[in-house]
Amino acid sequence: MPRTNDTKAKMVASAALLLREEGIARTGFRDVVEHSGTPRGSIAHHFPDGKRQMVGEAVRFAGGLASDPMRRKAATPEEAIANVQETIRLWITVARVDGSTEPETEALAAHTR
Repeated sequence: MPRTNDTKAKMVASAALLLREEGIARTGFRDVVEHSGTPRGSIAHHFPDGKRQMVGEAVRFAGGLASDPMRRKAATPEEAIANVQETIRLWITVARVDGSTEPETEALAAHTR
């Protein structure tokens, strides 16, 4: 995450995690601010278009995180297969809505710290 915009990065990562756990209807700016530990005044600055903008950025962030293994160059066919398998596992984790936590969720949560 870029250092110049840590507040927004924390908010986006927190929103992604909360959206995964709570869904869109139950995730609001208040929840994101509390979870990320960022100032409430940052909302209007970083998301002038409101919740729709925050959700869009959170979904793009989570999708990018989940598809990261596919962007790695594989040296062998086995590495290529492993990258695809990891991508599938991460997408399943990002899409899971049962509230369970796994190491992959911790990777997503680490971006909020």
